[in-house]
Amino acid sequence: FKARARIFGLSKAKSHFITSCLVIYYSYFPDILTFLFSSLSCKTIARDPDSKHPTRRVLRNYPEISCLDWTIYVHNFLIVSLLFVMIFLIPYYIYKDLYFHRDNLDSVRGSYGLVINDYSEGKYWWELLKLLEKVVFIGVNSYMSKNLKNKAMILILVLAVYYTLLRNFKPFFNAGLNKLDTRSTCLLYTSDAADDLLCVNLGGRHIN
Repeated sequence: FKARARIFGLSKAKSHFITSCLVIYYSYFPDILTFLFSSLSCKTIARDPDSKHPTRRVLRNYPEISCLDWTIYVHNFLIVSLLFVMIFLIPYYIYKDLYFHRDNLDSVRGSYGLVINDYSEGKYWWELLKLLEKVVFIGVNSYMSKNLKNKAMILILVLAVYYTLLRNFKPFFNAGLNKLDTRSTCLLYTSDAADDLLCVNLGGRHIN
């Protein structure tokens, strides 16, 4: 009896640990991803106009690092490695476990309830799709901030694809949640795209 109680206690502790990790991961995923993407982009800063090179390309988040310096390769390697972990490695281990238990998700609901409880049977993978959608949205906003028309067109295209999948699969167990996700996603993308398309150019500067 004590052995069973110990095993049950360890299993419960494991479930709480996994749930806590998922809460932290999904809560901070957008902010961390935005920071990592912006850490890979460069910007031009002005220097002494009388110098041989009046401008200098530096990292957006770390202006002390030149985009032409050898240290940029070390920096980019570390950032890309973190992006790989955030976008591919962690989701892989989450959904590998869910796929293994796909015929009996109730056995892992205590650990992965955060990512499967809102979805109907067989649609446990939808949260992964939403994660990828966030990656595209954040990536486009990070790297296409100057090319506003193309950025708006890509966002509208992503919205159309996601909306089509949402309408066809209806992943949420509650019809109201399907409608809510549709409206919130449409509002997010259309407002961001409209903001870019309505941007005007005054004196060489884009004013939102």
